[in-house]
Order: sequence, then structure tokens, then C-alpha cells
Amino acid sequence: MFEMTLTKCFSTRRLLVDILVIVFGISSWIEINGLWVELPLLVSKLPEQWTLGSYIVVITQVANLGPITYSLLRRFFVLKTLEKPTIHITLFIGTTSCLLLALFWSKTTLIGGEDHSTALLTLAFCLALVDCTSSVLYLPFMAHLHQKYLASYLIGEGMSGLLPSVVALIQGVGGNPQCRNATVASFGAEQNTTIYEIKPYYPPPRFSVEIFFTFLCIMMTMSWLSFLLLNKLPSIKAEQVPIPEVQRNSRNGKESANNTCLILEPDQVLSLGINPEDFSAITEKNQKTHIYTETHDEKETNEYLLKKKSDQKLVFAVFLCIQGFISALTNGILPAIQSYSCLPYGNVAFHLSVTLSSIANPTACFIAMFKSVKDMASIVILTIFGTACSGYIMTTAILSPIPPLVDEAIGRILIVLIWILFVATMSYVKACIAGNLRVQGGQNALFLCGVLTQIGSALGATLIFFLVNYGDIFQSYVPCA
Repeated sequence: MFEMTLTKCFSTRRLLVDILVIVFGISSWIEINGLWVELPLLVSKLPEQWTLGSYIVVITQVANLGPITYSLLRRFFVLKTLEKPTIHITLFIGTTSCLLLALFWSKTTLIGGEDHSTALLTLAFCLALVDCTSSVLYLPFMAHLHQKYLASYLIGEGMSGLLPSVVALIQGVGGNPQCRNATVASFGAEQNTTIYEIKPYYPPPRFSVEIFFTFLCIMMTMSWLSFLLLNKLPSIKAEQVPIPEVQRNSRNGKESANNTCLILEPDQVLSLGINPEDFSAITEKNQKTHIYTETHDEKETNEYLLKKKSDQKLVFAVFLCIQGFISALTNGILPAIQSYSCLPYGNVAFHLSVTLSSIANPTACFIAMFKSVKDMASIVILTIFGTACSGYIMTTAILSPIPPLVDEAIGRILIVLIWILFVATMSYVKACIAGNLRVQGGQNALFLCGVLTQIGSALGATLIFFLVNYGDIFQSYVPCA
């Protein structure tokens, strides 16, 4: 039975479309994810050093101007003439920026008497602009294809974080810095002197930063080519949906299927002015539309409705507050201080924390697709656990450069494990909250969820940027000093 269902499922799909959609979905966040997992190598070579993460975090938040601008343009232009050209523009910007990063990522500019990584930070803004805008571009584009291909796009979107993390793991960081004698020559007016100093030596990775950014450029090019083929290949026309017809049916309140089945909860039945006792009689008279509802006697129905109405607003508010709080931690505060939290334990610990936690993110979301929690108590407990992990991370960052167990192997293992648990737990909670809000409030609830996500991320990024760059809380250290 299972084999027959599986065969039927795949017989209605075109493998070429699935592959093209997955590769197209990879471009959604691969650039900024790739830049982030390369951070352990960048901080040792660029003038911002440990503060580089805070710059990238706040730049990513500023890049939300992209989706805001696109949303405004949709009010003045026809979607058909705006959507596909804008996707082409974003893919062009993303591909070109990755290529320019491979060439100029190390170029600096003297500003205010200090060197700054103007090339990397400017191109980072371009990458973030593309990725943030993809959130309001790519998913709506998938409406041009049958709904069964949406899962393929989500797989590609998950791989946008997984793929660069795996490549970064293969790349490695070469190991922890080694203290070596360095010769410093001094040329004076009367005589030349030679001074010997101990300086850190960073072993090279398996392949360079330039090659990694070239890999990102290749992936973006493949995604762009996939998007072109999805629009141009004649064989894919059969998998496309006539959008005007779908929109017209939606406005008329119709469904494309021959038989419409509407599933109502008891409170929805009452809101239509229908007595639950007379509901079965109504369904017998209606031969075209079948309405199913759970059967309750009058006492059970009243108790059900009373409990649901009293709890719904509280649960809704709690979920939104948790979403904003988690977004402030995961998208703003903790990524900006990850270097302070991990680098005292060595480059290897920092590298593993960044890459493995990036892998934990899509893995947790994938698990939530099949097994999610729905009750508020479980979500609160998971949030408390994730917050406890963030508390340990914040403690190590504040105590830097001498955090707990800094010279012990258990300390290095613990900081990597805590980062993985933190990201996995919070990603799982966010996915569960989004699923619950969709069931409870539909599109409006998801919109509020998105608003709280952006507000929390922006507040967290802004706060930590000023604390890292202008406060005296987080201290870095120079190896071999």
C-alpha cells in the first residue's frame, strides 16, 4: 500500500522540475550564510577582527530596505511585469557580488585614521539585500508552479544554509594560532637593528577564502540558470499554473477542485448562526458542499468554546512575544558576539561552532515539519532551555578573553555543544510557533509573526552593535601577546 502511494506520488512529478526548483531555492540565503560560516577565517585577516560579526549583523538588518521597497513597488506596478525582472536583478546582484568578493574581499580603506573592510562590508550589504528580498520574491514565484513543488523549494532553501556549512567544514581553519619568532628590521640613521618578536602564525586552511567565495558565485550562477530554465523550457509549461485563473477563482471564493470540502470547528459553526443540533440536517440538504464538524453534546460544546476563547488570546500573545525574543537572540545579539564567546577557546572551536550550528538550523526546521509541539507549556520549556544556553554563551563572551574552562578540552567541547543546542532549540521553537500561529490565525497571524521577527532582530542587532563597538563589556585578546 505504501509503495503504491509512493509510486503514485512520484509519477505525478517531473524530476527535472524538482531539481531546478531545489537549485533555485538554494540561492535564497546561500550568500549571507556562506559569508557567515567564513567568519572564523575573516576575523583573523581583516581590521575589524572580533567586531566583524556585529557589523555583518547590523548590515543584514539594514538590508531589509529591499523587501520594504519591493512591497511598495507592488502597489504601483502590475505583479506580472515586476516579479520576474526583479528576480533576475537580485540574482544578478548576488552572482556579481560573490564574484567581486572573491577578488576584493581583503581590500581595506583608511577612514578616520583606521582601516576598514569597505569592500567586504559593501558587498555584504548587497548579499543581504538579495537574501532579504528573496523572502518576498521567491515564495510568491512558486505560485506559478503546482503546489507539489513547494516542498522542493523548501528543501533548496534549507540547503542554502547546509551546503556552505559543509563546504566550510571541509575547508577548515588550519588549526589554532601558533606563536613563532618573527624578525622585525629597523633602519636607523646611524645603524640598522634587528628585533625579534613573538607573533601569532595562523596555519592556512585546505583552500583559500577566494575559492570559497568562487564556490558561492558558481552556486548563484546555477540558481540563476535554473530560474531561466523554469521559465523558458517548453517541457515545464505543463507544470505551470495559470495564475490569472487562480486569482479570479480566489476573488470569487471558489476552489479549483470539483468538490469543495469545508472543515469547520464548533465555534465556527456557531459564528455562522447555525445550531449544532440542526447541523446534520443542514448537511443532508447541501449536496454540493460537505461540512464536517466534531460532535459534541451541548455541555461539551459550551465548555470547549469557553476554554478556547479564554485561552486563545493568551496563547497567541505568548507565542508572538517568544518569537520576538528568540529573533533578538538568534538574528541579532548572539551572532554578533560569537567571536568573543568562541575564539578564546581557539580557532577550531570557533569554526566548529559556526559551521555545526548552521547545520543545526535547517535540521531542526526539517524535524519540525514532521514532529512539532503544539501546546504552550512545551514551547515555553524549550524556550527556557534555549535561553539557558544563551546565558552560558553570553557569560563566556563577557568573561572573554578568559572564559570558564578556557584551557581545558572540556571547555572547547562544551562551547561547541552549547552553540549547537542553542541554535537547534531556538530554530525548532520558531518553526513550531509559525505552524501553530498559522493554524490559529491564518495569514494575519503569520504576518504578525513576521513583524515581531523583524522587530526583535532589529532591536537585538542595534543594541549589540553599540555594546560591542562603543561599550567596554566585550574584550578581545591578541594571541602570543
